[in-house]
This record gives sequence, structure tokens and C-alpha cells, in this order.
Amino acid sequence: WSNIDWEDNTIELDEDATKTGKERHVTIPANAIEWLKPLKKRRGAIADYRTSRLFRQAFKDARDTAGFTEWHPDTLRKTFISHHYGTHENAALTVKEAGNSFTIMEKHYKKPMKKKEADKLWKVVPTEILKITKTVA
Repeated sequence: WSNIDWEDNTIELDEDATKTGKERHVTIPANAIEWLKPLKKRRGAIADYRTSRLFRQAFKDARDTAGFTEWHPDTLRKTFISHHYGTHENAALTVKEAGNSFTIMEKHYKKPMKKKEADKLWKVVPTEILKITKTVA
């Protein structure tokens, strides 16, 4: 929590938190801020599980509940990169935010996406999920 700058809507990723071993600052999308705000603390782990195994199990349970039974480890990364690029149409910005090279982004992560479709990801907020859950239940 202490790495989040709430005024700037950024998070500082130290070298231990990145694949490349390089520190960087990443912009937190406005809808992600809406998800984080109710959980906000001054310090400690964002996902407060005693072990990584417990976190992985909780994450799997959430995916299964949502109907995502097939899951690749890079699904969230690919989703972010494809939607970010589709929305901003700026490869340099997407590469900076994702912490990848342009070559890796193009080869492994970026799926062609129209802006209208890409923009939908940034509109997913807790209140919309609650509306969907109430409708389905």
C-alpha cells in the first residue's frame, strides 16, 4: 500500500516486483482505483494472504466462480496490454506501463483490438459488477 501514490494514481514497482529487475512507476487506471479505494490501508500487503499458495487458491476460486476455468499465467498481462494499446494507440506508452520491450509486446501479448472494444475494460467498476451479480442471482 505504501507504494501507491493516491494523488498521482501511480504505483512504484521496486526491482524485486518486476520481471526485468528494474524499478518503474505505473499508472493505475481510474477503474482500478475504484476497486482499491474501499480496501485502502497505509501499509502492508495489498493481497493480505499468509502464503502465496493461499493467494493462488483464492484467485483460482474467484476465476472458477466467474466462469474462467481455462487460464494461462499471462492472461491478465495480455488483457492489459491489448486493451491499453487498443485504447491509447501508443506503443511506447503501453511498453512503458507494461515493462516490456516493443518486440516482446508484439510477439507475445498484443492482440489487435478496436478502440471501442478496448475501452470497455476501463469501465469495469465495482458498482457495475454488483449490478450484474444482482441481475444474475
